[in-house]
Amino acid sequence: MTRESKYRILIVDDSDEMREVFSMLLRSAKVEILGAATGEDALTQFKTAPPDLVLLDYDLPGISGLDVLKVIRERGDQPEVPVIMVSGSGLPEVRYGSIEAGANDFQPKDCDLADLTVRVQRFLDIHDAQLDLERERRQQGERLNLLIQGAALLAGGAHPDVIYAGLDKEVQGQLGIRIASVLELTSAGKQLRLVYPEKEILIRDDIDPGLASALEKWENCEEPVEGEPGVVASPRHPPGRLWFPYRASGRLLGAIGYHQADGSRAPLGSDASVGPVMAALSRLIGLAAENRELSAAERERAGYEIEMRSAIVAQEGVLPREIPADDRFDTAAVSIPARSTGGDYFGYFLYADGSRGSFMSDIVGKGLEAAMRTMVLNTLVREHGPLARGPEELLRRINSVLHDRLDGSDEDPIPCTAIRFGSAGHPDEIELANAGHELPLVVRADGSAAYVPFHSSFPLGWHEPPRVAASSIRLAPGDTLVLYSDGLLDIQQSSDAVIGAGKLADWLGLEKSPLAALAVRRAVERVKRMDSQPDDVTLILVKGTNPIASGDLVTHLTAEGVDYFCRSTLENVGRVRKASAEFMTSLGVSGDDVFNITSVLTEIHTNAIVHGQAGRLDQPLRIGIREAIGGLELEVEEFHCGGYQPPVGPSRSGLRDGGGMGLVLARKVMERLEWVPTERISLRVRMIWKRGG
Repeated sequence: MTRESKYRILIVDDSDEMREVFSMLLRSAKVEILGAATGEDALTQFKTAPPDLVLLDYDLPGISGLDVLKVIRERGDQPEVPVIMVSGSGLPEVRYGSIEAGANDFQPKDCDLADLTVRVQRFLDIHDAQLDLERERRQQGERLNLLIQGAALLAGGAHPDVIYAGLDKEVQGQLGIRIASVLELTSAGKQLRLVYPEKEILIRDDIDPGLASALEKWENCEEPVEGEPGVVASPRHPPGRLWFPYRASGRLLGAIGYHQADGSRAPLGSDASVGPVMAALSRLIGLAAENRELSAAERERAGYEIEMRSAIVAQEGVLPREIPADDRFDTAAVSIPARSTGGDYFGYFLYADGSRGSFMSDIVGKGLEAAMRTMVLNTLVREHGPLARGPEELLRRINSVLHDRLDGSDEDPIPCTAIRFGSAGHPDEIELANAGHELPLVVRADGSAAYVPFHSSFPLGWHEPPRVAASSIRLAPGDTLVLYSDGLLDIQQSSDAVIGAGKLADWLGLEKSPLAALAVRRAVERVKRMDSQPDDVTLILVKGTNPIASGDLVTHLTAEGVDYFCRSTLENVGRVRKASAEFMTSLGVSGDDVFNITSVLTEIHTNAIVHGQAGRLDQPLRIGIREAIGGLELEVEEFHCGGYQPPVGPSRSGLRDGGGMGLVLARKVMERLEWVPTERISLRVRMIWKRGG
């Protein structure tokens, strides 16, 4: 729905400077900015001009930001107004205290302002969707109430006495007949409930045989639904009674019996105009019941969808934007959500000695609750990682907080794994600590595979002190460490693969992927090809030594052709052009064609450098050349492996907007170009060149 009025954003901060900064950032033609310097002013503004979103400072004079938030949530607004808590403090209790009090998000005052703008717009969009849903609820009720004069009684979910008393009044005034009784089937179908004019339960076998026979036919649809005939009951029922069934979603709900209003014994069916009207009215009653069911199901679905959108926004905020570069280890990672957002999480951080670490967990649950628990866990990792001397100490620190939080609650403990990349004495060593998580896998360069040996351990939050298992391994060049969530095993089981270290390594195809990012992309494509994905899948790969860390060009020959791997730097443009020209010349491609094709590759390579995702200027690239029928297939692929949003779309040439004259050349030289995105992993431009084209 197009919003006609402006969004109203309330900025609450005791600093005039901060209010001005946020106002300048968020002000637009579609936004009206309101300001408040104190909690009292904020609550007054909230009453007089309710906002669509609140940017709330935690540290306010007088009434604190946390107390303001609690008052807002106690109002019970439906839908809730989104609140983003802002603070200069990074203490964990400030962050989770805000989330637990009802904040939709928490941002430090030195946050990325561009990211804050995007998140504000997303919460406004979600708030709009909630308003639309509420408006649809009201409109749906109004439409149902207009089915017929008096049928509002049917659609509004009123008490049966009210519904049928109103309907009785209408048919008396308009048709001169009365409702004798209304029967409804119980869920078991063995009994009938007399809902009007008196309430009692009737055994089905005790009712008039003629009516029982008609009910059975109506249930089995043996009689036509359109213009269903009534049944005249036996003399032991009021004379001249006629029954009309009503049903919803194909099910028989009950029947309404009518007789003459004046009490005469004249058969009701003698008036030819009454039967069709009553049949139509019965269908209308059934339609009202069916609409109630459908609208309730649609409201539930829409409400669930809004919750999932909120969860996705929250979870995107904690996933890494990119993977840090490392001279020793080649690293790539991804989290692939199932249909409903769950609690898979991974992240990167620095330990107390400055060494790089990574963390993976699998929070039990789905939806907004799991996403909020993920945010809390992310805060704990960010706060305690720089204070810990290694993975085992980090898990113990986090457990001390989680145990106090989970003790006596119905929340589940959290399985997780923490690692450290190298140490001062052993730069090629990986330290690991496990707390009830899946066992990491090591695949050696020769293809052999084994799980990292650990003693038994329990998920965090279960016991204090925790039971944590620690280990370490050394990764030689070509060795790969694999960390994964249980969703990957669910996928593997559903593909009829036998669970085991070797089978899992074969399924991932690590030996065919000289770059960790390429292995992750292939794993994602395998997951996406599955008929179903029962759970989130998170995967972290760490390969021993980074083949392109120095900036050099790495050549990898395959049975079909060649792949060149490098960093997306201007220095590598010339290297790729020279190497690809030599390879195509060896295939017998003419000099003019080699010049044109390498010019296209150079244009796309440069395009990747200029428009790389997540602000990375040195992201990994793969340039592939392989023989195809009557020509060549070429690919330029840029890897990201982070939480970025994919580009809006390519230009008609297959490239993102912003390219130069090379695009014109690409259209002329190549028979086909296509844009091949893999969510959160890579972006490829695939081209076909035909000889003599």
